[in-house]
Amino acid sequence: MFSLLVKNSSSPYSFLSCGFPVFVMFDTVHFLKSIRNNWLNQRDSDRTFKFPHFDSTSNDLLMAKFSDIENLYKKELDQLLKLAPRLTHKSVYPSSLERQNVSLVCNIFNETTLAGLEAEYGEISGTVHFVEIILRWWNIINVKNCTKGIHKQNELCLPFTSASDDRLEFLDKFLAWLERWRALDTTSCLTTDTHQALYQSTSVISEVVEYSFSGVGVQYLLTGKLQTDNLESRFSRYRQSSGGNYNVSVAQVFESEKKLHIMSVLGVKSAKYGPVKFSPEIMNDISISDVMSTDVDVNPFVSVLNYIGNETVDVHQSVLLYVCGYAAHKTTQLLSCTTCSDFVLGTHTTDKYFDNLVRSGLTVPSDIVVELGTFLYTVMQLLISEEYETKFLTCQNQKQLLLNLVGQGVKSHVSLQIFVTDSCLCGRPLTDIYKKLVSIMCNILLNNYTKLQNDHLICSKKEGVNRKLKTLHYF
Repeated sequence: MFSLLVKNSSSPYSFLSCGFPVFVMFDTVHFLKSIRNNWLNQRDSDRTFKFPHFDSTSNDLLMAKFSDIENLYKKELDQLLKLAPRLTHKSVYPSSLERQNVSLVCNIFNETTLAGLEAEYGEISGTVHFVEIILRWWNIINVKNCTKGIHKQNELCLPFTSASDDRLEFLDKFLAWLERWRALDTTSCLTTDTHQALYQSTSVISEVVEYSFSGVGVQYLLTGKLQTDNLESRFSRYRQSSGGNYNVSVAQVFESEKKLHIMSVLGVKSAKYGPVKFSPEIMNDISISDVMSTDVDVNPFVSVLNYIGNETVDVHQSVLLYVCGYAAHKTTQLLSCTTCSDFVLGTHTTDKYFDNLVRSGLTVPSDIVVELGTFLYTVMQLLISEEYETKFLTCQNQKQLLLNLVGQGVKSHVSLQIFVTDSCLCGRPLTDIYKKLVSIMCNILLNNYTKLQNDHLICSKKEGVNRKLKTLHYF
């Protein structure tokens, strides 16, 4: 179809209609899924892509092994704090249906995954280079609002504001890299269709950016709007309002539009959670004492504190530094006293993993905050050990139990008891700072533990299905 549209055009990817150029391209979201799927479909044991250098014309080939991602996931499978926290069983071992889920693909081509791979395998790894190339390309062509780059502190995610943007140079290099990759005599690469469509759509995006500023004169351009997400979302609502029918008729589309219009006018509606229902009777059923309850019996777990000195902390220090930096950053936002802030903030760090992720957005935690994070992590690890995990899970309020237990341990800790005994020069007790730090860290650890258990549950379910399939006999 594209060939017929641009048959008599001077440009290979556009044609004139009523005096204006019409650019033809594929949906960029599907490319990210296709790249990951092509990578998974490689037939060698490591599922390897062989590709040329991005910034060099050298004939040497780099190898991106999906097995590197699998090995990193398996290595951190049972850890609460991970170098690559976005890697889950569904992301690394997606089913046929899960391969269509773009969020699982974004877990692979993700900044934390890239930083974890670099920390594990080094900067010279071909897998690191490949993930970095695709991630940079995705950040550039997936800008959907004007503030994304500011929030993420990533210049690649800013909207285009001129035809001389440096990111266009990267897209040109990306196209040249694709051409050199296609010229290689290897089967460890993208399929012909994926390669051709990826090249075409990237070229079109560059042309659209240049035309938007030179031909139309727009103020800015959001490349993420050149996708079919909104259209697909609308059609999914048509299907759901038509009884889950995939092939909806024109009459059903009109009926669905009427329903959607009525729903948008009446009532309060959340874009994520749907209609919001509220009534005073709901509030009467909520007991404030239940929500704020601190009455947790820690006596069955007091013996945990006796193991602290003998327990070896099995955690990557870079990840612990990042979590403590996040807690320190959120805490200082509530402090107006510079002396209080200096107490939780450090000066600098040489940790590469930390620097790759924060982009000056987070602050370096002080040594006392890192020590507090280490102590809290050790207590949490002991609570989910074989000896205590069952009792810990049957507890009514796990967070309050963890807070109370850590509070008891801090009182007798040589270095950390300063949180209980001392105050800032402004008069603020350090206990206030301690409570905020520990609360944030507890939320992170408990949230990670929940995700860890869910991931194990998914693994066991898939193993059970595979075990049943192996027992089937065909006659």
